This record gives sequence, C-alpha cells and structure tokens, in this order.
Amino acid sequence: MRSLIILSFFLVNIFCAELDLTKFENKQMVIEDLKTLILYEEKLAVAYEKFLLDNFKKPSKSELEGLADSLTLKSLTLKELSFDDKLNNRLPESIIKSDLFDIYKKNTYRNNTYYYDGNIYFIFENDLASHLFSLIKYNGGEIKNCPTGNGKLTTAKQNCKYNNHIYINLTETIDSVPSEYNMGYFIENFKTGPIVFDSTKLLFTDNIFQNIPIGAILYDFDENKYIKTKYGIKVLK
Repeated sequence: MRSLIILSFFLVNIFCAELDLTKFENKQMVIEDLKTLILYEEKLAVAYEKFLLDNFKKPSKSELEGLADSLTLKSLTLKELSFDDKLNNRLPESIIKSDLFDIYKKNTYRNNTYYYDGNIYFIFENDLASHLFSLIKYNGGEIKNCPTGNGKLTTAKQNCKYNNHIYINLTETIDSVPSEYNMGYFIENFKTGPIVFDSTKLLFTDNIFQNIPIGAILYDFDENKYIKTKYGIKVLK
C-alpha cells in the first residue's frame, strides 16, 4: 500500500512537471485549479475573520485549515502552506512564470483576499474584526481577560476584555474592575457606540481611531460627545 501511495505521488508530480500549457485542455485545467485555489483562500479569509470575532485570538495554521473544506486540484501540485497573518504563494514556478499567473494575482475572483509581493492578505468585512486584529497583534496573539485585583498593574498596559467590554491600555483596576484605561466599549455596541476614551492620552490621529466605524458615537471622560465621520472624529455640539 505504501508503494502505491509513493508511486501515485510520483506520477502526479511527473504529470505537473510535464504539463504542456500550450495545449488548450491543459491550460483550461490549470485555470480551473487557480479558480479553485482562490476560492479556497477566500474561505480561509472568512474563517479567519470569524475565528477572531469568536475567540479574540489568532488561529493556528491547523485550526485555520480545519475551518475550511479540503482543497482538491486536478492538475497542480502546491507548495506547503505557510501562515502568519497571511498566506504564501503556493504555486509551482512553471505557473508563476506563465501568463496564467495573472489570473491568480488579479482581484477578478477575490473579495476577501488580495495578492501582494508574493503573499495573500486577508480583507476584513467587519469593522470590529479589523479593530480586534490590531489589538490582538499588539498583544502578541490574543485578547485575554483583564487582570484581577486592586491598584496599578505591575505588567505593561493591557488590551483585555471584562464583562463583554474591551479595554485598551488598561493600567489600573479597583476590585477587579477596570478603572484606568485609554478606551473602552461594550463589544456588541462597537458599531454604533458609545465608545469612551481618555482625551488626555489619545489623539484623534492615533491608529486606535482608524477602525472605529463611521457613525459611531464617542465620549471622552469629561462627557464631551463626538462622532466618527469619513473625515475623522468630529465634536458634536
């Protein structure tokens, strides 16, 4: 049985190596495989976004692959998948050097992904997912529960969650409740607000405001009211 598996693998690789792309039928098979691969990467992007929203952390490569259907191609043998917030280009050199590579690179069949500089990047549809991704990346992979206890934190500033809220740059808790932080919001209300922030520590040009949805209401700690517009944060009189 092992000999048969090895022989089959050998034959598949020989087939791919000798694939004559000047022949119409071969070219069509490769085009269909490229479309299938792109669709698979699109599914990985959607699964990645959902995982962020459900778990407040980045999935491992095996977790991500387990969230999508298996990939079956007719003519192409791909390189090993690597994943670190982006997917690698897995196509064989023969395809990369052909005119068919443009099908893979262009956005004709892509909505949730895009090709850039040899890698595939994800496009988030959900503003909260984009926001959480930045916090998770800053945290090193996960948004954990906020620290418990009283007083100033002995560790670095925390991006954490407590009682269905997200707290950004938490520095102090009172009776295990976050008391000093730069920004906070109820997770379910991220799209509309209110989002509270410390105007003495944050500037409207800070990256933390970029992924806040247009139309969301914000308040500073002095109860001044603001709204996110396409031109930035504006004061509401």
